[in-house]
Amino acid sequence: MSNYFIIHGLAGKPFENWFPWLENKLSENDLRCIVPQFPTPHDQSYQNWEKLLNYYKEFKLIDADTIFIAHSVGCPFIAKYVIRNDIKIKGLISISGFNKFFSGMEEFDILNESFYLDNQELSKFKDHADIIHCFISKNDPHIPFIYLNEFANVIGGNLHIIPDGGHFNATAGYVKFDEIYDIIKTIEGNNINKK
Repeated sequence: MSNYFIIHGLAGKPFENWFPWLENKLSENDLRCIVPQFPTPHDQSYQNWEKLLNYYKEFKLIDADTIFIAHSVGCPFIAKYVIRNDIKIKGLISISGFNKFFSGMEEFDILNESFYLDNQELSKFKDHADIIHCFISKNDPHIPFIYLNEFANVIGGNLHIIPDGGHFNATAGYVKFDEIYDIIKTIEGNNINKK
């Protein structure tokens, strides 16, 4: 059985969007699900987020059975973390993932910049994960589609384009996310409730 981490993005919290719904669905099936609270926006940086995730790695909670489910800038963070720490994981489900997008809004750009990789290094991610799924939307109000699509293509895996998904947050109506749970049911097979 896999163990799961849900990784929020900029100014994110473990109890928003579809995160609590998915955590509950996994818990109902006795699957370990960890939803860390990373420092954001105050003290947000790759180094500070890495320091927190290292805590879980030191306690052997990140391994070849780990699947990360990451949202927004949490996606390049996880890709960079896995590559830089040379970790083999089971998979990544990327939601609105992007890389090297500079919006022109100084605060946004400064907070996110340390998570980015050049595409050559980012392309190594596919060697570290057996399962990769990327969900992107054509009407994301925060990240242009070209950046979402590029990130998905560089890390590889299965691409899921949902035309009206927005940024896959509560504002876009995403307080649950059945498509992710369907993927998890496929991964876990008989270990999970099919309802």
